[in-house]
Amino acid sequence: MVNPQMVSYSNNTKALLSLNTGVFLMTFAPIFARLIELPVPLITLGRMGLGAPCLLLLLVLGRKRGIMQITQSRRDFAMAILTGLLLTGHWCAFFQAVKTSTVAVALIVGYTYPIMITILEPVLYKERFRSTDLLLSIVAFIGIAIMIEDFSFQNSYFVGAVWSLIGGLCFGLRQVFSRSIVRTYGGGSIMFWQLLIGAIVLSPLTWMIDAKPTGSDWLYLLLLASIATAAGHTLVLGSLKNLSAKTTALISTIQPLYGILLAIAILKEFPSARELLGGAIVISVVLVEVMKQQRRPS
Repeated sequence: MVNPQMVSYSNNTKALLSLNTGVFLMTFAPIFARLIELPVPLITLGRMGLGAPCLLLLLVLGRKRGIMQITQSRRDFAMAILTGLLLTGHWCAFFQAVKTSTVAVALIVGYTYPIMITILEPVLYKERFRSTDLLLSIVAFIGIAIMIEDFSFQNSYFVGAVWSLIGGLCFGLRQVFSRSIVRTYGGGSIMFWQLLIGAIVLSPLTWMIDAKPTGSDWLYLLLLASIATAAGHTLVLGSLKNLSAKTTALISTIQPLYGILLAIAILKEFPSARELLGGAIVISVVLVEVMKQQRRPS
């Protein structure tokens, strides 16, 4: 007779492995973006244009149904379009941050989006604002200030941090507005539509920007779309069936660490002491905020 506890333990272990693998694969995105020698909008177009069919294939192989269901609701499809545009803005700004500064700065500063969500949600959904959230935001931006030091547009670290904050804001808004439609249609389906919408919006750039990808650019674009986008997101979404939102959020905060290690190994990009100190403060604040959010009643 099969022990139900052993089955549950096995499922949780597989889910944890799936989540960690997915987060790790997604962290290759800034590495590939640095290696691709194309303008940022074209990198984003390649990620979304190639990522959409890759994700669709994985959804079909996983027997995911109802992918077209959202098109039957004008309101929900309009929300998918809006969140697709926000995801496009997020990736454009994030990749610009990677190109301008370092992988560490782009990832850590961009990872302040949970803090941004705590500020945005009370405004957008008329929920109660908590003073502790404001305090955590101040501490997080102190961490960013330690990382940057010189707040001048002549400083590439500062410019990269600004781009990363813009990207984090877009991602935070995307998370807030996706909240209702993800619950109805599932994260995989919504992600597919967001990728497709972003690719359609950016497609005219192929005629407007005079840049031809090399063979290595195509290789890295394909890896960016298939591994860092379709496979990574599919593994993370698949883990949600057996893991709590708290566990998922906490493990996802490892992504900046993965990114720094990959940047050291592949790009030979070593973070400075200021980046490590400021980054530790920011990630600590994010961890506190994630744990606070999970204790709040839904």
